[in-house]
Amino acid sequence: MKKVWSGIMGFTADGFPMIGNLSRATTGRTGTGEWIAAGFNGHGMDKCWLSGQAVARMALEEEVPSWLPSSFLISDERLGSCTLDAAADGIVSMFTDESSQL
Repeated sequence: MKKVWSGIMGFTADGFPMIGNLSRATTGRTGTGEWIAAGFNGHGMDKCWLSGQAVARMALEEEVPSWLPSSFLISDERLGSCTLDAAADGIVSMFTDESSQL
């Protein structure tokens, strides 16, 4: 065997990682201590370390680091827009030549 890769790749409907605190509305639980850094869409090797640092800072009630793209932050609105239809549209758009107007 020359090469082996084993891992689970988490994808999101909008193509961006989800980083931050999960709301009570999302979890359905009373606590506020659930945090996430996931859905790196196959690009986690270069993003997960700093994302973990960002989540740790947020959990310690520090400011969201300025270097963290705001598009990575999780919100109820963002989660609501990440539907199965949105994911399917995103996948189809990767393989569609929009200039052909099909």
